[in-house]
Amino acid sequence: MEINRYKKLLPFIASIILFVIGGVFALFTMFSLDNPVEKPESSVEVNLPVMNWGQYSNLSKKLDSVSINPVK
Repeated sequence: MEINRYKKLLPFIASIILFVIGGVFALFTMFSLDNPVEKPESSVEVNLPVMNWGQYSNLSKKLDSVSINPVK
Protein backbone atom coordinates (compact mmCIF):
# COMPACT_ATOMS: atom_id res chain seq x y z
CA MET A 1 0.00 0.00 0.00
CA GLU A 2 1.02 3.55 -0.52
CA ILE A 3 -0.32 4.83 2.83
CA ASN A 4 3.20 4.99 4.27
CA ARG A 5 4.18 7.24 1.40
CA TYR A 6 1.44 9.74 2.28
CA LYS A 7 2.08 9.54 6.03
CA LYS A 8 5.36 11.39 5.46
CA LEU A 9 3.48 14.24 3.77
CA LEU A 10 0.72 14.51 6.39
CA PRO A 11 2.41 17.17 8.61
CA PHE A 12 3.30 19.23 5.53
CA ILE A 13 -0.24 19.06 4.13
CA ALA A 14 -1.74 19.87 7.56
CA SER A 15 0.53 22.90 7.94
CA ILE A 16 -0.42 24.16 4.47
CA ILE A 17 -4.12 23.78 5.28
CA LEU A 18 -3.71 25.64 8.59
CA PHE A 19 -1.70 28.38 6.86
CA VAL A 20 -4.43 28.86 4.25
CA ILE A 21 -7.15 28.96 6.93
CA GLY A 22 -5.13 31.53 8.91
CA GLY A 23 -4.57 33.64 5.79
CA VAL A 24 -8.26 33.63 4.91
CA PHE A 25 -9.14 34.59 8.49
CA ALA A 26 -6.56 37.41 8.45
CA LEU A 27 -7.87 38.77 5.15
CA PHE A 28 -11.47 38.56 6.35
CA THR A 29 -10.54 40.43 9.54
CA MET A 30 -8.57 43.06 7.62
CA PHE A 31 -11.43 43.79 5.23
CA SER A 32 -14.07 43.78 7.97
CA LEU A 33 -12.10 46.35 10.00
CA ASP A 34 -12.32 48.85 7.14
CA ASN A 35 -16.06 49.27 7.71
CA PRO A 36 -16.79 52.53 9.53
CA VAL A 37 -18.35 52.35 12.98
CA GLU A 38 -21.69 54.05 13.45
CA LYS A 39 -21.73 57.04 15.79
CA PRO A 40 -24.21 55.65 18.38
CA GLU A 41 -22.21 52.42 18.67
CA SER A 42 -18.95 54.21 19.37
CA SER A 43 -20.15 56.82 21.87
CA VAL A 44 -19.22 56.06 25.48
CA GLU A 45 -19.99 58.13 28.55
CA VAL A 46 -17.58 57.79 31.46
CA ASN A 47 -18.44 59.19 34.88
CA LEU A 48 -15.49 59.17 37.25
CA PRO A 49 -15.63 60.27 40.87
CA VAL A 50 -13.94 63.55 41.72
CA MET A 51 -11.08 62.98 44.14
CA ASN A 52 -9.42 65.56 46.32
CA TRP A 53 -5.74 64.69 45.88
CA GLY A 54 -4.74 66.93 48.77
CA GLN A 55 -6.64 64.75 51.24
CA TYR A 56 -5.37 61.58 49.57
CA SER A 57 -1.71 62.56 49.90
CA ASN A 58 -2.18 63.31 53.63
CA LEU A 59 -3.45 59.80 54.41
CA SER A 60 -1.37 57.68 56.74
CA LYS A 61 0.42 54.82 55.04
CA LYS A 62 0.66 52.83 58.29
CA LEU A 63 -1.79 50.14 59.26
CA ASP A 64 -4.04 50.99 62.17
CA SER A 65 -3.18 48.51 64.95
CA VAL A 66 -6.73 48.74 66.34
CA SER A 67 -8.29 47.42 63.15
CA ILE A 68 -6.12 44.28 62.97
CA ASN A 69 -7.47 41.36 64.95
CA PRO A 70 -4.65 39.17 66.26
CA VAL A 71 -4.98 35.42 65.70
CA LYS A 72 -5.51 33.58 68.98
